[in-house]
Amino acid sequence: MRRAHLVAVLCTLASAASAGDVDARLARTAAELVEALPESARAAALYPFDDDEREDIRFAPLLLDGARHGELPDAAASLAEQLLAISLSPRGLEAARQIRRNELAVAKKDAAGWLPRFVIERFRDPGRYFLALFGTPADAAPWGFRYEGHHLSLDVTVKPGAVPASTPLFLGAEPRVVPAGLPDAGAAVLGEEEASARALFAALPEPLRARATLPYQRDRGLMLGQLRRVAAALGAGVARGEAPPEAQAEFDRLVDEFAGLFAPEIAAARLAEIDAAGRDALRFSWAEAADPPGAFYWRLAGPRTLIEMDNTTDGDHVHAVWHDLANDFGDDLLAAHYLREHHLALGSPP
Repeated sequence: MRRAHLVAVLCTLASAASAGDVDARLARTAAELVEALPESARAAALYPFDDDEREDIRFAPLLLDGARHGELPDAAASLAEQLLAISLSPRGLEAARQIRRNELAVAKKDAAGWLPRFVIERFRDPGRYFLALFGTPADAAPWGFRYEGHHLSLDVTVKPGAVPASTPLFLGAEPRVVPAGLPDAGAAVLGEEEASARALFAALPEPLRARATLPYQRDRGLMLGQLRRVAAALGAGVARGEAPPEAQAEFDRLVDEFAGLFAPEIAAARLAEIDAAGRDALRFSWAEAADPPGAFYWRLAGPRTLIEMDNTTDGDHVHAVWHDLANDFGDDLLAAHYLREHHLALGSPP
């Protein structure tokens, strides 16, 4: 048995054993948060589980719904932060926090342009991130939450006794690297993921590298995933199964970088799902341009996976998206729940 496969199996077993722990901790924290919310914030944050809002995702910081994190009292704000800490790994939590802090750098960048000051102050605020809760965390039924703002949309669906679903996921960074003279100078949200993708491209032999290369398009013209749902991922690029061992190791490292943004139990479940669907079927594509400097795009697509990262606007504005074609918004979890609890297939009439 390959070492990577053995590790995945062990992680899956560990994840199954602790699934009740992570979903129970999320439920307890969310229930405490509901109690800690002021009435006005509670009215803004709480939705029925089947509300259409649950399957919304914004790729621009407009029309955001939920309770605004920066306006919550300390106890509620701390519990909202705990929801993130339970769902994410330390690296993923720091990425979410850095994305929020990047708003200060974006504000300075915008101030040098044409945007009015009141617009900058309103929209470039590290506290302008919104929490929405769907369903009742104390129930035995599925529930979920979304934490969303500029360059961040974390969607978690929780079914008691199962590892939570964690896609779609949207992360972004502007600037790509925080410049000198600003707080957090040198911080690069998604910098490790970019480096891993570059290493994968470099590890491919020249004929495979040529096949992996897509014609460059500006302004995110190659991105497939800036949608609520993705029906299928394109089959372009080079498959892991046809790459040499050193490139296969880079495939795995890139997948691990993204899975590793989540808490260990959730990360292990995502890796097991990718393996079950066929890791060797993952296909890698790359595009790059000299102008603007640093502009690139890459895509990792498989039977149920679409992970992509784009920096093609001005070379200093990164977007990354992860979709699970089988389990976005907890589709797999909900199908199993309805079949077991109600003897219904998902989408069947009652």
